[in-house]
Amino acid sequence: MALFRFLGKIFEGFMVAIIVFQAILLVIGVVFRYLLNAPITWADEIVRYSLIWTTFAGAALATKDNKHILVDVIDLMLPEWAKRITNWVADAVVIGFMVFLIFYGIKMTDYERGMFGETLSWFSYAYVYVSIPIGAALTIFFTVSKYIANPATRIPHQAGGSDATAS
Repeated sequence: MALFRFLGKIFEGFMVAIIVFQAILLVIGVVFRYLLNAPITWADEIVRYSLIWTTFAGAALATKDNKHILVDVIDLMLPEWAKRITNWVADAVVIGFMVFLIFYGIKMTDYERGMFGETLSWFSYAYVYVSIPIGAALTIFFTVSKYIANPATRIPHQAGGSDATAS
């Protein structure tokens, strides 16, 4: 349990660092483009690539904190045992889809190894596409870690997208 919490904190710090980096690079890009009339051609490309990374990594982080969108109208009408079953089924579907993303994300990453950025001609698109299987693997990790941390008494999602067993 402590290992999951530790890895989660490292991952959160990494995500914050990427978003801060994006914001700083965007501001620098705007200053150079519009105030100094000397655009940094590679800045937009780096921000675009890091935005793709934050999308897939952010999905995993939302899984960790149980913050994905949840339609709980039916959930609120079900008894506790039925809520558990629907949540297990939902998590199984998520894991199945993430396995699909890992499989095809690896294929796409391999396919894109020979493709390079527009302004960063040395930067392979494979570094961007590898965010798909990594984000999917992290999503599986955080989904499974909920069950490892508390397998018998996992309480289903509560209204508002928070998990009652989250610490």
